Amino acid sequence: TVTNSIKCKVSFWKSLTNLYNKFILEDRFFAPSCVELCLKTKKTALPTEVNYNNLFYLFQQYQPKASILNPYTIHYILNKELKVKKDFNFFTPVLSWGSYLVAAMETSCNHYVGVDVMPTVCEKVRQLSEWYKSTMKVDIILTPSEDLLKNKSFLKRYKNYFDVIIVCPPYWTMELYNEGQQSTERYKNYEEWLHKYWEDTVKVCKHILHNEGHFMYIANDYNDLQKQHYELTKDFENITIKYFSYVKNLNLCNRVSPLRVNKKQRIEKIYIFKNNL
Repeated sequence: TVTNSIKCKVSFWKSLTNLYNKFILEDRFFAPSCVELCLKTKKTALPTEVNYNNLFYLFQQYQPKASILNPYTIHYILNKELKVKKDFNFFTPVLSWGSYLVAAMETSCNHYVGVDVMPTVCEKVRQLSEWYKSTMKVDIILTPSEDLLKNKSFLKRYKNYFDVIIVCPPYWTMELYNEGQQSTERYKNYEEWLHKYWEDTVKVCKHILHNEGHFMYIANDYNDLQKQHYELTKDFENITIKYFSYVKNLNLCNRVSPLRVNKKQRIEKIYIFKNNL
């Protein structure tokens, strides 16, 4: 039996139990690339021996699973790396589908303020905050983060207010969305985007971050479909060190597989800075 896993949103573990208990295989395993990988044999003395490891790799590759920026990652950074104080204030220039909110709800956070350009994401994160019924104060703002640099009331209200700021910015044109005022549509090229989106957002964070507070971003380099290489890590850092002091960076490993089916880098980094310039 073949199911349409995109519509029914079968989880990673459910896809395994479906195969072994019900003999159901999700439809995405029938893509030509999947079938080709499953038919590859092991490089052993027996040339016809099937490499069943490939099947498990495909489960890991294609089935829904937590992203690198899941709430557990943020929670670990807040509590283990930063050792946040009680009743800290937390700001994020993007919502990252609610990961920051969920992590903050499980800490001693006093006030969380999140910003995003997508109305549906803002509304869902608001609903999530109400569902939690936490005593933590939550404010969700629908606006491009860089526009806050011109928002006098916001800058006045939150000057030196936040203890921690974390952002996983868009990787230029790596992920494109059709909703809201996307930075990739507002700015004509990469250089303009770096300064009008990224640097203006960093300036906002500098203004609202408490002295000795921490500013962090998650980034990696990438190649677009035209094979153009973007050194985001270097370009982000060159701008950020103008406003904050570099502390260190940590590797965030998305997936480690013994199967070297491609040369893609599976590690992103979180860069940690301090507001003590």
